[in-house]
Amino acid sequence: MLKRLLLLLTALTLCVGLFGCKKDPDEPDDLPPVGNFGGDEDPTLVSSGTFEGSSVSWHVHNDGTLYIEGTGAMPDFESAVTDRDSPQPWAQYRSGSGGVIRRVVVKNGVTALAPWAFAYCTYIESVSLPPSLTAIPESCFALCSNLTSVRGGTGLVTIADSAFSECRKLAEIELSPTLQAVEFGAFSGAAQGENGLTVLFEGGNAAWETEKQTLTVAGKQGANKVFYDASAKDPSEE
Repeated sequence: MLKRLLLLLTALTLCVGLFGCKKDPDEPDDLPPVGNFGGDEDPTLVSSGTFEGSSVSWHVHNDGTLYIEGTGAMPDFESAVTDRDSPQPWAQYRSGSGGVIRRVVVKNGVTALAPWAFAYCTYIESVSLPPSLTAIPESCFALCSNLTSVRGGTGLVTIADSAFSECRKLAEIELSPTLQAVEFGAFSGAAQGENGLTVLFEGGNAAWETEKQTLTVAGKQGANKVFYDASAKDPSEE
């Protein structure tokens, strides 16, 4: 009888260990380590290339940074971007076991990005944009589920349809008085945190309040509404 009771207790303990401490399905997995990410050593080039017919190139480094540089526009992709198949030249580094990219740095001189350029890059946490860039095209950063910060958008005029769709962790974006339009669903499903989306605005709060009166915002933008928590501040104060 005692032996049977001990066996029963052991079985119950195993059940609790297997099923009683299940991870919340909405809780994201920890991002896997990347090379010398955050280290002091010079980052090593992992892969690079140049877009055909353009003066724009890309470089992936093992510190987690994807650089886009050159002059002019990144050409549009010739086929659709999906979660399984993609013409993105850095597709093998965007997610899963091969996921390397944590940051995207677009350098000054690049004037346009391709629609869906960084879609499904699920490990990206931050994006730096140059003043030469005037628009974020359709679905450019869609489904970047770990993206929290977009800085340097001081030349943006338009944020296109679904540009940041489903970027659920997006918490801050830097804008300027050049911005004229936020197209339908640009932030649909984005900025799901408690504080919504904070705008870091050139000129501070007063300038942002003035800008909002002329800014065209089309359609539903997200669960917490676009610019819901627009506690704007001058980036120079940081």
